[in-house]
Amino acid sequence: MAYITGWFLSYLTLWLRWVGIRAKFPALFALLFIGVIITIRNSGTDTHSYEIWLSSVKSDTNTLSLEPGFALVAELLLRLTGSEVWALRGIGVLFTLFLIVYWLRSDRYELNLITLYFIPAFVFPYGMNAVRAGLGLTLLLLAWQCLRRNKKRCFLVLALTSITFHYSMILPALLLAVPELKVKTRRQLLLLSFLILAALALAFLQQDYILAKLELYSSSESPSSASGLSRITMLASLLLGLGALPFKTKLRAWAVIFGLGVFFQGLAFVSYAGLRFLDLVAFTTPLVLLREFDHAKKHPGQSFWWGVGIAGIIGAVFFLRNALADYNGQLTGTLTPFLPYRTVFDPWP
Repeated sequence: MAYITGWFLSYLTLWLRWVGIRAKFPALFALLFIGVIITIRNSGTDTHSYEIWLSSVKSDTNTLSLEPGFALVAELLLRLTGSEVWALRGIGVLFTLFLIVYWLRSDRYELNLITLYFIPAFVFPYGMNAVRAGLGLTLLLLAWQCLRRNKKRCFLVLALTSITFHYSMILPALLLAVPELKVKTRRQLLLLSFLILAALALAFLQQDYILAKLELYSSSESPSSASGLSRITMLASLLLGLGALPFKTKLRAWAVIFGLGVFFQGLAFVSYAGLRFLDLVAFTTPLVLLREFDHAKKHPGQSFWWGVGIAGIIGAVFFLRNALADYNGQLTGTLTPFLPYRTVFDPWP
């Protein structure tokens, strides 16, 4: 199976580092293989829907406006390829390129994170299905790398750009930015005020689209009463590995992160919006926690990485479970379910 092979190659690179082969190159091979799976697929719940939208853009009949960053990329890819099918695959190429840039810049902690967590739990759902949010999340990974290197302007530019691909990126961007805020000078206060005004202006300009999305998510029920529980379990696994951090930091992390998780889990019982935001909290949590280790000038120990690894496995298992439950589209009715995996050269009957 394509997905399991991708995970296997990713975990193999982790094993190679564990036995003493410190080169980063094997991880690139795993990323390229996963990138091929994503790029040439004819699978993914929303794949067909995105092709229909791209086709309407191509024929100038589109009535659905999407986030400006994604719309611009879609227009450029349509002009480059002349095909809605290959424009969507071009988005997969861009997603993979962002991950390769992350790999090029990564230190050992950042490489561990993508291997143990992002690839197992998020790479296929966001590379093949929720592609707007997927591009936003990969940009946030790059923004987080800037933050760890004290390049605040780089973080700001990439975080704001990620929001133009999917407005929900405001939540993880804030989770990363707020702990960094130390408003001590007039310049910093002006910058914070500018960001707040910019966010309000964006919300005002796109209010029709944002309200329509909120109404859609609010009216859509979660697939089952257990929806989101995998993400809560992942959060608990991540938060149990904070042994090296000061007690006050651990208490704050539990209060904020697990509190948000429980809130969005409660929302998920009645609305699909809760699931989306819970997913974003789960994605951002290890990034926030590694920044806490940076601030405390401590190295994350084995307990932290065990928590990250277990959370990644939980994410992978539940992704596979959901894909099997929707085999041949029997649950969602989609024409392009995750399973069985098909390529663009092997169209659905």
